[in-house]
Amino acid sequence: MKTIVLIENDIVELESLVAIFKKWQKEINVLTAREEEAAINIISSQQVDLVICNLSLPGKNELQDISRLTASFPFVPCIAIASKGKDTSSQAVKMGASRCLESPIETERLLDQVTELLELSSSGTVKGIPIHSFLQMLESERKTCTLPIHSKKETGILYIRDGELIGAEPPTLRNEEAALAIMNWDEAVIEIKYLNDLRENIDRYLFSIENIST
Repeated sequence: MKTIVLIENDIVELESLVAIFKKWQKEINVLTAREEEAAINIISSQQVDLVICNLSLPGKNELQDISRLTASFPFVPCIAIASKGKDTSSQAVKMGASRCLESPIETERLLDQVTELLELSSSGTVKGIPIHSFLQMLESERKTCTLPIHSKKETGILYIRDGELIGAEPPTLRNEEAALAIMNWDEAVIEIKYLNDLRENIDRYLFSIENIST
């Protein structure tokens, strides 16, 4: 079952959004948050496949919430909802939103976007393949994705854009050292997830996977 988090401060608008997904209640678990901080707590504690965020929360900078969410969770697609007539749609996409819709929302268009992004949010898991070999496959196919990687004792993340390794995050290391450490893990399980456009490349991509041997 997929999980969606709705961020909406207005009770009436929140109920309207929840009602849109009623027919999918057997396939989709809908969680709600009145503010961005509550949504971050939810995403930090469990699997979330998509966030839908109203940019017009009272008393907030319109782009503040979306920027923090997409920077903290680049592997979770996010649909932003902007007020009609305001020039925030393109800015929201620059801040990492996967899509931006204007209110009032067209239900069918929203559902189409949700369906597409839920399909992109996670492509499954891979195990039994050496990590460096799997990265070589992604490099040859020029894939863009986030790879949460789980060993028996540790968890790390590799970020891939157009087949290039652009970042890595185990708990105690960063970038090249982190990537090399992860690729030495045995019996790892690799998840394949979405990657938004907010995460910037480091000065150069870490190294060519073709040159890695373990």
